[in-house]
Amino acid sequence: MKLVVATLLLAVVVGAFKVAVEKVAPEGLASASTSPHGQAETDVRADGLVRSVRFSLARGSLRAATLADVIDTRAGEPLSAARLEADRERLQQWLVARGHLDAVVEVPTVRVGGDGAAAVEFAVDTGPLYVVRAVVLRGRHADHPGLAAVATLRPGNDAIAERIDGNVELLRDWLAHRGVTATVTARMEPDGFTGEVDVIYTID
Repeated sequence: MKLVVATLLLAVVVGAFKVAVEKVAPEGLASASTSPHGQAETDVRADGLVRSVRFSLARGSLRAATLADVIDTRAGEPLSAARLEADRERLQQWLVARGHLDAVVEVPTVRVGGDGAAAVEFAVDTGPLYVVRAVVLRGRHADHPGLAAVATLRPGNDAIAERIDGNVELLRDWLAHRGVTATVTARMEPDGFTGEVDVIYTID
């Protein structure tokens, strides 16, 4: 299982995917009702378009333009509750995979004007960028001569899932070339107080 999936278990639990929709009307803003299935029921026309998409960043150095490239919702395209739900999940996964293990992406807010066009806003708290505190090898083959020097992940590196996954393959292939068939897995043990994480490679 890829670490991108495993690390999602460490993130803040994401609630039921639903879209909060508000309709602009003379009497003010009103929240949409929610169906028994957790989906927001709206009176948005089927052909209603997205007027704008913006991101409200609570903290962090990421640019809104960077996050915009992650999602599929675009200005000028039809508004889709299912797409917004998928976008929220995709943003969450994207941030966690890049070391923001505590990232929280709120339910997107949608404000619909009288013309049916919608302004969409994603509230995002990226949380801290975790860094690697220690790289640990465990398992039956962990003491194989020379293996300890193979991993390229080092203390102080950002906890990027792609790099951590890459070292899984690196360790496994290095052993295979020496006639050792091993299963290599990785997991992270984060320290929320320090913003650091121990990466544990199990080599059996």
